[in-house]
Amino acid sequence: MRIAFMGTPLFAVPILEMLVEDDYEIAVVYTQPDRPAGRGRSEISSPVKQVAKKYDLPICQPISLRRESEIRTFAEFKVDLVVLAAFGFFLPKPILELQKFGNLNVHPSLLPFYRGASPIMSALLRGDEETGSSIFLMDEGMDSGPILTQRSLPVAANDTTKTLTDRLSQHGAELLRETIPLWLDNKIDPTPQDANQAIYSGLVNKADGLIDWSDSAMAISREVRAFDPWPSSFTYWEGKRLKILKSSPIEGNSQSEIGTIFSTNASGDIGVVTGDGILLIDKLQIEGRGIMSIDQFVNGYPNFLGAKLTQK
Repeated sequence: MRIAFMGTPLFAVPILEMLVEDDYEIAVVYTQPDRPAGRGRSEISSPVKQVAKKYDLPICQPISLRRESEIRTFAEFKVDLVVLAAFGFFLPKPILELQKFGNLNVHPSLLPFYRGASPIMSALLRGDEETGSSIFLMDEGMDSGPILTQRSLPVAANDTTKTLTDRLSQHGAELLRETIPLWLDNKIDPTPQDANQAIYSGLVNKADGLIDWSDSAMAISREVRAFDPWPSSFTYWEGKRLKILKSSPIEGNSQSEIGTIFSTNASGDIGVVTGDGILLIDKLQIEGRGIMSIDQFVNGYPNFLGAKLTQK
């Protein structure tokens, strides 16, 4: 039973480690090419590559799998099953058709909800109370293949993309552990997805983190959680970028303009006027400085109270 594993970010690491721990034969690990990162722009290996090196597994890092040469290279590994988790590349039909037991994708959502690139962020942005993991058979579409197994996971009130990703990666690994033996023993009937129920989650970029204070406090607080750790929710104060790292929404009104910072009560809570409700700020970071609690920040910048946050 030879498996090709395909994955790139931290989300995929527990899934690869589960396969190793359960003594599956990993014929090859595919991951994205090393990328320049940091101020020095040095080449950084993906988390999956780092784990593959630890276990001395064969590694391939193509820039695409659509080239004939890459398809031939993959065929030479003679694998029986592909397991994919957040790889970042589509598999072309010639590769999809090679494996006796097909191609399993571990996806962090309850498909057909949140097909695409950012399912975890999307669940947080919409305020979902639960999400989950899906193991499905890949086809040529975007996360559209038939589902083998699926399991829900509650979303905690304080979950961020980071914390929810960590939980879903373990959740998906455990579900895959249960699914593979059943699939190999022909004990699962794949269930087609209902395309009419599909919701797509697109790519997120840095600009998406810019806060629009005319939105509701609830919507902004969801963005703060969804965009942690990247791209972070940010605004501007006195021409400097200000990241809002932890917050909570409360009901309330103010005669002040939207975006105005004020002390909300005798206990010293600091809030921002939004289009609907008040956003309490707990942690923030102004460019050039470290992360601070709101109390530390106001002590260092007393003119923050009464000021107005802007979009540039």
